Amino acid sequence: MKDKNRYAKNICILVLGIVSLVLLCLLAKNYNLLFLQKIDTKILQFMVEHTNECMTVVMNVITFFGTIGGVTLILILMILISRFQKEMLLYSSLVLFTYLINGFIKNMVMRSRPSVHHLTFADGYSFVSGHSSISIVLSVTLIAFFVPKIKNAVLRNGIAVFLCVLPFCIAVSRMYLRVHYFTDILGGWFVAVTYLCILYFVFHFIADRKRGKIYDK
Repeated sequence: MKDKNRYAKNICILVLGIVSLVLLCLLAKNYNLLFLQKIDTKILQFMVEHTNECMTVVMNVITFFGTIGGVTLILILMILISRFQKEMLLYSSLVLFTYLINGFIKNMVMRSRPSVHHLTFADGYSFVSGHSSISIVLSVTLIAFFVPKIKNAVLRNGIAVFLCVLPFCIAVSRMYLRVHYFTDILGGWFVAVTYLCILYFVFHFIADRKRGKIYDK
């Protein structure tokens, strides 16, 4: 029964990863289609029309947690709390590797950022949103490997809720601050899902190899 459940789970994750990768490729090639441009323009216009000073401050604070400084700060805290466990060091490296993937895709697609006044500093290309992709990878990694180890139920649930909400808040902040289009956000999410699916199979492959060696002994 367990083998059947695992097989079904693997198939679902494989399909999810393939679909996400295909959608990423299609979006990277066709983000300039008229109907996608209309969606991007309307959302950007909405953000511009609903800008105020207090919200701008809040959004700048939120978007910080998607920067390399913010993500590194969160990972350092997790490493300290876990007392420098090797697993957390490995997971942190895998999370930060997302930046390299984002940089590669940005330089492949070379999409210019929105041609409006930005409310925060942003250099480089626009597609994909690195903040959006790494926030998803960070949240899923911590929910899967770190949160279950927290003994206090209230604290555990609170952190889990925070990590679930964080990626969506960061995505909104990037559009509000006028440094990304909505399609950039979608692209970032597709990158994250594809990457996480690959990591899932890599971890299970390694785990199966270790079990095989134990059984051989």
